[in-house]
Amino acid sequence: MASARVFFSKKRKNRNGFINEEIPVVENGYDVQESDEDEVFVQDPHLEISASKPLMHPRTKSQRTKVKTRSSECQFCSLFKPIFYFVALVSVLCGVMATIVYIANKHKSITNSVLVKEGESLPGETVKTERAILIGCDKLEVSDVWVVGIPKLLTESAFRLVDVNQDGVLDVVLGFATGADGYGVKEIVCDIYFDGNKPCYGGLIALDGATGKELWRRYTLHEIYGLNCQYDLNKDGVKDCLSAGRAGTFLAISCKDGAVLWELGNTEAINPVMNFYTPQYINDITGDDIPDIILVHGGDPLQEAGSAHRLSGRLMVVSGKTGEVVMWTGVPDNRESYYSPQIISHLDGVQFLIFGTGGETHNGSLWRLEVESLKQGLRDRSVKLLSDTHKGFMTPPALVDITHDGIEDIIVPMFNSTILALDGKTYRPIWSLRFPMSETYSTPAVGYYNEDDVPDFLVKFAHGPGYPLYYYSETTVIDGKTGKKLFDPPLRDTIGSQSSPLAVAMEGLGNDAFIVWMADCAGHEGATEEFSFVKGTKDHEKSRSNLCRLRFKSNGFSKLVAISRTLPKGGTPIYNSEQRKTVEHSKWVNTSVEAYEYIIKHPEILSVASEASTQWNDADNGGYEFAESLYNQPDYVSTHRTSSKKGPGITSPIVNRKKASKQNYNSRTQYVTKGSNSDNYNPSFNLHPNMADDEYSLPYRDTDTFGNRGYYNPPYGAYYPADDKAAHYNQRNPHAYRSVNKRTTTGSYPKNMMKLKRSIQLINKRRTNRHVGPHDDEGLQRLLSTGTLAPTTLTQSHSDYNSTIDIIFATYWFFPSKTQAILPQDQKCIADKLAKEGEIRLDPESSYYQMNHDEYEEAVTMECLKLSDHQVSEEGVYTHSDDEYNPLDLNMGQMTIYRLRLKFSCSQMDNSTETKYKCANVLPYTQQRWAGYMGSNGDSHWLPPMH
Repeated sequence: MASARVFFSKKRKNRNGFINEEIPVVENGYDVQESDEDEVFVQDPHLEISASKPLMHPRTKSQRTKVKTRSSECQFCSLFKPIFYFVALVSVLCGVMATIVYIANKHKSITNSVLVKEGESLPGETVKTERAILIGCDKLEVSDVWVVGIPKLLTESAFRLVDVNQDGVLDVVLGFATGADGYGVKEIVCDIYFDGNKPCYGGLIALDGATGKELWRRYTLHEIYGLNCQYDLNKDGVKDCLSAGRAGTFLAISCKDGAVLWELGNTEAINPVMNFYTPQYINDITGDDIPDIILVHGGDPLQEAGSAHRLSGRLMVVSGKTGEVVMWTGVPDNRESYYSPQIISHLDGVQFLIFGTGGETHNGSLWRLEVESLKQGLRDRSVKLLSDTHKGFMTPPALVDITHDGIEDIIVPMFNSTILALDGKTYRPIWSLRFPMSETYSTPAVGYYNEDDVPDFLVKFAHGPGYPLYYYSETTVIDGKTGKKLFDPPLRDTIGSQSSPLAVAMEGLGNDAFIVWMADCAGHEGATEEFSFVKGTKDHEKSRSNLCRLRFKSNGFSKLVAISRTLPKGGTPIYNSEQRKTVEHSKWVNTSVEAYEYIIKHPEILSVASEASTQWNDADNGGYEFAESLYNQPDYVSTHRTSSKKGPGITSPIVNRKKASKQNYNSRTQYVTKGSNSDNYNPSFNLHPNMADDEYSLPYRDTDTFGNRGYYNPPYGAYYPADDKAAHYNQRNPHAYRSVNKRTTTGSYPKNMMKLKRSIQLINKRRTNRHVGPHDDEGLQRLLSTGTLAPTTLTQSHSDYNSTIDIIFATYWFFPSKTQAILPQDQKCIADKLAKEGEIRLDPESSYYQMNHDEYEEAVTMECLKLSDHQVSEEGVYTHSDDEYNPLDLNMGQMTIYRLRLKFSCSQMDNSTETKYKCANVLPYTQQRWAGYMGSNGDSHWLPPMH
């Protein structure tokens, strides 16, 4: 069971697997000793109750000058003095009584304490002439504004609102990936499935806020998901979007027309394997009057979870005007990083960077570094705020002042089962709450759930062995003041989601509504039974499995629900996938038909497709010499700064490109060959007994200590065999593009042609049976994108204007991987047969005779699954595993974008003439405090109420 603790101790603690470092208060980079008052406050929390101060200083005696007056001038003084004192006394008593009445009404249990006085009004409401007490909404009505389906796209992106067409209505901008995205994918897929648009692997799209009509679309080299659209970079009157994504993709897009303003080019600062995460603006440090940018560059999508080899993360400063890399350095602990950074400004104007290191299976820390120190490359000035001995810090925190000292505190959703509040002034823990055996990818939503004046936090944790295997998820609200659960038991869903929740800000305290995704299996809602996969199943295949079908032979469904203190228990549905099947498949395109028709028109494509299906080839994949940049060691200047070089636009040739249009990944074999390890590499870590078991373990170049260990040369054949083939990376996880299942069979040209011919036969079969796909199996939905609140589209004169707000979000589905789950009864059957392995395998009469252990285990596993009727069906459409990659047979789904109107109301006010109570209004969009991913401005800062 979860437990809450409030920390007051200053000593270093190691709790729940994490370590809180002893952090002194730092001002301008110098340590300052704490005062005795601070010590007393921290050590004795009860002192505050008993200690008191005089309300005013004692008066000092003074000599008065005696003045003689004529008594006739004050003959009425004795008459008026008693009257004056009586009036003053009555006034004081009335004030006291009014205060008592106010406080009593404030804490009435109806819902909250906001009193509307005569002649006053609250934001968004009309002037009232009577006192009224706000009550929370217990009804929510949902209606469609518009719904748009787009085939072949999926999204894990934040949604940002920008008035693109300058019509006064905020439009929506989001990133996307296509079903063709991957490492080393040939551009032939762009010809087949995307009408020759090159590149065709990801991008950015803008939709009209009023109608949902597509305004523009910009394709990019890889998926885009991290957006910051808070500044007009080119001064054209429309805010522009910093766009971050997979495989070193980072560029600035003009929101006016989708044009590329600049792109981070092929520089030594970029590792083309690693990703970029949500960027943040900092003060202008280049002197061009444009804010500059801080980025985290990290992630290692080509590794299995738990593998010892990781590419270490990097911190980068980029010019907001030109996209030039101003400087870069490695993270201080040389760990991997999947973290979207935050910028905190202190009262003296000094800016600090908050960033995290580590991953799902590797330990890491939360760090603070002054931006000025980062600018100078002084990463050794980084201060460790928190450490975890088992897992990393990947999920962005919420920054909100919960101590009322005017300084934002840091609410950290640790990946390892814990949410913790750090004091923003002292960086000491305020409280923590643990969810045993769980992990989270979700940033908490911030809002007023109860009646106190400290905001609360909705969190979601997934329970199970760990990524990518979870049994169920739990959702609850945490009291911002105490760190305790505000409702227990939590809401439970079997499948869960990895998206982050939102909060709708309402009038008054305790009336806000949280919005969160839930996913379940029909007939098995909230089930928690354990399961596993058959031995050898890859992580990316597990994450794309149809778990409801595998576990319960039922259908999965998802819900977007609103949760508040006054809405019905369990939340009020906003969206239910069961009710949207028709529209979410209405724009689906049968890509098998497209491939077949393309082959008929271009039969010569068969030979090209044969090469594409068997070779890791970087044809036009961004112009990066992928193999060389990954395995060759770059030369670094002594200042650890890159040469300032503006990255080319999408239509411009990439500088330093060996081949402008054709990159051959087969050339990678000349960089990774048997015995190629040179003498300038560190020896194996087994020569260093003091090194922790989970430290990086093989050989990194030791010529630089600023985070360049990410360039490594693995042993021949161990992780990147010389004959590896093109491999798609997992498109379902925003924090870690986990594990690519790389193919190891080269095959001869005729053999591959035969394989393609068989594929063509299958394509032709699907062409003649066009309903195969979503009509037989609706596909697998994933919940990764958060969506955003948006201003209501109603006019101000509409009667519902003050009670409505819109929400914009996307869903997408894809075809699942073909995997096999092991349920408890299957596991028992397998265990019983394995216990008899010795006598069975040695029996000449046994069908298992002369099998080795692995063969025997596989055979009895399949036998047990057949007995329990848990074998996966051979029918249906599946996503190909990477060893079956075929550019002529890519199955893609559909993305659907919704704009829905949410109307909040109070049932007790229906047809009521009661004037004592007033139903709380929805605050205007400009006053919404947590409207999107990482807050309303995408920077993790909670916007405090306007007074």
